[in-house]
Amino acid sequence: MALTEKLARKYGIPLEELIPFLEKETTHLLDPLADQPTPIFSSLFPERVSPPGYSDRRCGPLLGELFGLVDWKDQGGAGPEALLWRCLDSAASLLIIEELTQDILSLLHPPLSEADQKMDVGIISPNLSDSPQPVVVSLVEGEYPQSAEMQRMITALGGISGVLFISLRGTEGLLRLCHKLRGKWHRRIFDLPMVVLVESPKILSILAPLALGIPTVSDPSLPIQGSKKVEDFFYSGLSKGMGNFYLPVKDETALSRLRGVLGA
Repeated sequence: MALTEKLARKYGIPLEELIPFLEKETTHLLDPLADQPTPIFSSLFPERVSPPGYSDRRCGPLLGELFGLVDWKDQGGAGPEALLWRCLDSAASLLIIEELTQDILSLLHPPLSEADQKMDVGIISPNLSDSPQPVVVSLVEGEYPQSAEMQRMITALGGISGVLFISLRGTEGLLRLCHKLRGKWHRRIFDLPMVVLVESPKILSILAPLALGIPTVSDPSLPIQGSKKVEDFFYSGLSKGMGNFYLPVKDETALSRLRGVLGA
């Protein structure tokens, strides 16, 4: 199957509409003042349900929004939840931009070599079981996790029967991985026994899997200490809105909660 046909099928559009679609969606995602949400995320992940009161308006700078919430107080102003959901939506948009960029570049450059194609699809073994397996994805900045806490977490989760470990360098490839897992097992991402371990100082690396609805544990922690409202949103509120959760790796409940997700 030609690359253009694969991309058209991926985005669920007629082949002749592929190029205008990619151009329109890229322009829209890069427009911080767009009033209407991009439809591309809902087409790729139709199961994602926005929580009550969630705003579809594009959000401003990700770091400014998140750090500003740390100092949020109960006196006056709107509650922080709408802004936090906007932060997650922004992280999802950045994931899509990465994905669109790769797809556009693949159309501009000659076909991948056989070795590159093998690397692209080799995130998941072709011998993967036809039934969902517990999946642990590590997003680690270096070649190996550096913190003792993250090393212990990986060792503990590695003892779970049948667990599949997948390592990614940064968020690039995360969206593609989710597509492959969902296509292989015909399950929604929310319904897969899947968790993400992040060792990175980049906030996007933590928010990106959360935006996809995947339970996430990180080191270092998100910079949210000091605001009870924001801590509650990530530690317990996400489970009510999307079914997942966030915890720092040093949280004493992190391992047990991850083992629960993985069916251990």
